[in-house]
Amino acid sequence: MKIKNAQKWLWLENLLVIVLLSGYVWMILRLFWLNKLTYYIHPDYVWMTVASSLLLLMVLVFVVVSLGFREKGRGLSAGLLKNPARLLLIILPLLLFLVFQPRTLSSQAFDSRSSGLGNELVLSRNDSKPSAFVINTEKRELIDWIRLFAQSDKPEDFVSLKAKVSGFVSRDEALPEGYFTIARYVISCCAADARPVGILVKYDPSKFNLKTDQWIELKGHFVVEEIAGEKKPVLELVEYQEIAVPDNPYIS
Repeated sequence: MKIKNAQKWLWLENLLVIVLLSGYVWMILRLFWLNKLTYYIHPDYVWMTVASSLLLLMVLVFVVVSLGFREKGRGLSAGLLKNPARLLLIILPLLLFLVFQPRTLSSQAFDSRSSGLGNELVLSRNDSKPSAFVINTEKRELIDWIRLFAQSDKPEDFVSLKAKVSGFVSRDEALPEGYFTIARYVISCCAADARPVGILVKYDPSKFNLKTDQWIELKGHFVVEEIAGEKKPVLELVEYQEIAVPDNPYIS
């Protein structure tokens, strides 16, 4: 009787391992199909991740086929069912994926990783210095402006320059009323190492109804404002339009 019960537990444990690993393969391929894998990893690693999941799928097929030829009493894991804490850690990511929709990092993460005052220099691993001599300054991206700010100690050099940048709206209690940060994240590997970048934006709250975490593309020109006792180039909002979350929401 004890032997039969042990065999039943081994069978159940083997089935659980197969189901969990299959779930992870499905989750990765599902994110890839939805074009949302870049919400979590650097675009350079997408194909590597997909290839790894397909390889794991092949291994699972081999394991399922070979189980019928295994000796009795052999299992795929070392007492997984006997360790509830470890089992929960394995299941939790799959449960979260089933319950919640895939999302990018939000302003909440931005506030916890930055000072909230914008203009923070965070360079990507593909860093290159932007040219200061650009006729159409609206072609510069958000990260280009931030790098230029870091190269100059004269905020007045940027006064009246036009800009068109995209990102999400981030608000912070450290900012005065009528200001927000147009923000993005830079990643080197995955969302876990994401670092925030942002440009301060001055706007009229009675004219523009902006929501936190809303993705927008805005146009404006730079002015100099004193924020927290420091003069900074600030983008004065002229117009904006709401946009969808980009397929690759991070700067890489």
